[in-house]
Amino acid sequence: MIPEHDDPAGKSGQGTSLASYNFPDRFIRHYSNTVYIASNGGSNAFDSATSWADDVSWVVDQPWA
Repeated sequence: MIPEHDDPAGKSGQGTSLASYNFPDRFIRHYSNTVYIASNGGSNAFDSATSWADDVSWVVDQPWA
């Protein structure tokens, strides 16, 4: 997995989105409490375009105390 090189912000405009090295049109996505390598639309339920930009954008925050 590699962060996108052309757009430093995540797909939602914040954080970062991690693209697959072998499948650059697929990103690490959390969907239904599971992590997938997903595209924006496709034949699998986890490829759903609904909330895709938010689901593939990861924001680092302070750890819990």
